[in-house]
Amino acid sequence: QRVQLILKIPLKVNENKGSENNEEKVPTSADDYHELFVTESDMYDKIVPELEGLYANFDNKIYFKPKQYRFAHELTCNYILLEDLQARGFKNAPRREGLNIEHTNAVLAKLAQWHAASAKRVEIRGDYPEEYLNSYFSQQNLTFIENMNAAFNEPFAQCLGSYDLLLPEKEIIVSNSVFY
Repeated sequence: QRVQLILKIPLKVNENKGSENNEEKVPTSADDYHELFVTESDMYDKIVPELEGLYANFDNKIYFKPKQYRFAHELTCNYILLEDLQARGFKNAPRREGLNIEHTNAVLAKLAQWHAASAKRVEIRGDYPEEYLNSYFSQQNLTFIENMNAAFNEPFAQCLGSYDLLLPEKEIIVSNSVFY
């Protein structure tokens, strides 16, 4: 069997937590990044099963995520362990070609199912909790996003370079980071 890992990469961040202008704090500490992970984990653990359950109430089996697994014993670290969909024949679309009409329609149909379930959930239970309504990915958190990208892209680009996959003339330089 194949094992695929997604690893956390330590971020280089500006530790200046306050500002002289009393602006809202941007995520800079490990705790701030932890909250981002916890929100994603909660989505898999709570929200997505709730949305799938709304369809199940009407004898419709709709899935919005791969199967999720838990270790039998409690771990001291956070993790999200999901089914490898390639084992069931799923594959990524060619990035440079994009989706064909059939696959685009499938994505839009799934998005419509998500939207309908989410709207029904709000009708039944009210608005989502605050942690799901505010995204880290906003203008307010631009520094966070830039630091996260820089911390990931530079080591990733170095690693990719060792595989000699692309010619140097195909590199695109963006904000002092190399993207392929």
